[in-house]
Amino acid sequence: KDAKKFMLKSKLSSTKDWILWRKNELPSKGFRPNDIPTNPNTVYKGKGFTTLGDFLGVDDSKYTMKEYLSYEQSKLFASKLGLRGIKEWNNYANGKYKKLPEKPNNIPYAPQNYYKKDGFTWFDFLHYSNKISINGITYKSIRNAKIKTGESRSSIRQKLNSDKFKNYKYLKK
Repeated sequence: KDAKKFMLKSKLSSTKDWILWRKNELPSKGFRPNDIPTNPNTVYKGKGFTTLGDFLGVDDSKYTMKEYLSYEQSKLFASKLGLRGIKEWNNYANGKYKKLPEKPNNIPYAPQNYYKKDGFTWFDFLHYSNKISINGITYKSIRNAKIKTGESRSSIRQKLNSDKFKNYKYLKK
């Protein structure tokens, strides 16, 4: 209760402010004391914690959708985005890919947690594989290609992500 009272006085205006503030990246709102946890949802679980918005005293309905799509429905949406892994998903979910549609509220920000019971994997959810093709030769992974070709992993990754090297490509599942 003391932590919640403190947070209500902090005047953070959104859950996005919270994300910055908890990492001490919002000095205009002061710094997070050590007795305020960075993960109140875990620390105060079963002790009256409902939502981050409630904890902060802000409307977080955009982030607290209770009814998510089924794993299959979410996977169908996500697989069309062309993302490759957790880092790209997090960038997408945080609105960093302006050319892609906004993440629907009925798909969780952390699908790996919500769909764990459904056997979630990033490969399955985003519908991609580790396989790559270089000059028409298929390799199981970047590591495998590095061993076979002698190129560094960073060089291969750079070429895979460059439009100049059409002969380097990720293979679809």
